[in-house]
Amino acid sequence: MSNETHQEHAPRHTLIVQYKNVIIHPHAVTFSIEQEQARWKSVWAQLIMLGFVCALFAILNTMITPTPLAAVPGMDVATERSVVTIATMLFIFVGTPISFFAVGGIIYGLCRIVHGQGTYLRQMYTLVLFGVPMVLLSSVLQLIPQTSAWLPWLPHIYSIYLLGCSIIAVHSMRRRLAIEIVAFMLVLAVIVLMGLLVLVLH
Repeated sequence: MSNETHQEHAPRHTLIVQYKNVIIHPHAVTFSIEQEQARWKSVWAQLIMLGFVCALFAILNTMITPTPLAAVPGMDVATERSVVTIATMLFIFVGTPISFFAVGGIIYGLCRIVHGQGTYLRQMYTLVLFGVPMVLLSSVLQLIPQTSAWLPWLPHIYSIYLLGCSIIAVHSMRRRLAIEIVAFMLVLAVIVLMGLLVLVLH
């Protein structure tokens, strides 16, 4: 391959370009092209970076809109806030990759049940290609005062459509089956959130 050809195609394979491609051109064909670059090293690097950045955004959000802390016997407010901050950062940093792998695993399992043809690697790679920028955008929107109840959710709504496109591409699946899998994931997410809400309230 000549230098000119290499220079022409190399930028396409950068993550920023891939993020832009799948977000601006949301189609199964786009994901079919981008999944060819799937590597576990890239998946891990993106998720570790995302966990770190999201943890920083979470701390920044608490600085902008501080959350009142319950008094802990034998611990002053400054120490308590430091402990909560460190615990929050660790939880988000570790929990972000785990949640992506869990969601990716469930999606992959459902697709295999209906005879999907893709691999777990490609499922994860296409998931992070839109999941990382959408989660980052949601974290930024979370910092805007008086809008945290609805504005940060908008990128996730768009992600639902992108998930369907990625499933069609990775597993060579019919649109109807992809829609059914996405719908099942949404129902499952609602059930999990309701369960967590019940635990918190009790």
